Amino acid sequence: SGEGKIGKIGEGDINFKLSKTQTDGHMGITESVLPVGLLGAPPHFHNGFDEICRVIQGTLTILVGDETFEVNEGDWHLRPRGIVHSFWNTGAKPVKFIELFSPGGDESYMSELSDLFLNNKRPRPGALDLLAQKHDITFDWTKLKTIMDTYRVRL
Repeated sequence: SGEGKIGKIGEGDINFKLSKTQTDGHMGITESVLPVGLLGAPPHFHNGFDEICRVIQGTLTILVGDETFEVNEGDWHLRPRGIVHSFWNTGAKPVKFIELFSPGGDESYMSELSDLFLNNKRPRPGALDLLAQKHDITFDWTKLKTIMDTYRVRL
């Protein structure tokens, strides 16, 4: 508790717990808080790693492919590599969750992403796509508006 780099991604908080450099490349771990009404990530996929989520508080809605899951306090969920996924909070309270990246590396992307939000700034146009290309992230922007409109969430 209280250890690790602390950052913000939009209005959400992120705490970097372990990196691939600490685990011989096997995993990275972050702990995040996503406020009500927010989309945690635009729809995307990656080919080089899986994301495993454990919800500590609240309910996180996760889209994987064409399936939507309500992941409640205490539940675990896998977002496998190669499949478009996204997540958001439409619950009544902030969602706190732990993410494991296997193998490690996505925590580096998340750290660089949080740097784009320093001092309450927003990424400049194109910055997110450039960062994503560097870290094996491919966005599916075609699904973003439907998710935001259907679930009434914002970035």
